[in-house]
Amino acid sequence: MGYLVDDHPAGGARLFEIRFDPARGILDFKLYNAGRSKVRGFLKTLMAGTNQRLFEVDHAALCALVRRASLAQPADRALPTFFVEWRSRLFSEAVEKSPTPGELARDALGAATDPAASLERVLADLRAGRVGPWPPPTAWVAERMERGQKSVTSFRARSATRRSRPGSRR
Repeated sequence: MGYLVDDHPAGGARLFEIRFDPARGILDFKLYNAGRSKVRGFLKTLMAGTNQRLFEVDHAALCALVRRASLAQPADRALPTFFVEWRSRLFSEAVEKSPTPGELARDALGAATDPAASLERVLADLRAGRVGPWPPPTAWVAERMERGQKSVTSFRARSATRRSRPGSRR
């Protein structure tokens, strides 16, 4: 999923929400119009969560990635209407030559020149705690599941007690 922000000519901003898959094409494309501060606040809340995987990338790089995904769109599934309307403005052939976020990351790591040294650098960053963990910790899921199970068990116990009382209504 990606979010693109574009200026609105009448003021404010346009926020494009794009769900895509490099192999399956454009899955969903939504457009929201709002004030700049609301859009900025929305994006900050998405990036602030510890379990969020949203991070800022170069505008042209995201456009290039989305364009490449759109070229993989299966013939039996139409592109979303809003995508078709905005494709020429946001995802023109001009972005075709732009590097994708992954290509920018590989260039920054020097993976093209020395893959082994690049891997060693990434491992050192992981060990030092500067990046990762992948996948993010899911302990919070287990805690919530346990609380939910206790709540359901407690509810069932109370319900069973009520049903066993003589004269209780169901």
